[in-house]
Amino acid sequence: MDKHVAAARIKKSDFLIPLIIICALVTVNYFHHVRSQKELKIAVTEHSKLLVDPLWNFDTDSIDGFLSVLIARKEYQKVQVFGSDEKLISEIQSRPLKGLDKILFDIDLLQTREFSVLISKNDKKLGKITVFWKDASIY
Repeated sequence: MDKHVAAARIKKSDFLIPLIIICALVTVNYFHHVRSQKELKIAVTEHSKLLVDPLWNFDTDSIDGFLSVLIARKEYQKVQVFGSDEKLISEIQSRPLKGLDKILFDIDLLQTREFSVLISKNDKKLGKITVFWKDASIY
């Protein structure tokens, strides 16, 4: 009987250790995802502050230049700036996905999330910035 009890304990531990490891990895991935979204919200809010003067003066060259700098961030897929009338003022897209990113996107393991922030000055709505963010929390 003791051999069977020992064998049962080994089998339970063989199941329990991988389960604990998987739970730990899922937890770490979740907290990374939450932290990434908080950082994105902070970054896009800062971007909106930098667009106040160009939108106020309707300086499309400055807006286009700023978006060109923003799209260099590898996690941004597309950035759009809209005016107060919701008309698109400027838009820029990154290069198409390649390799592992494309495969994961095709099977919905990699998703694009949209985040928008209003842009205002003196309590007057000037427009909004919308960022399409490649959520790479899966890997």
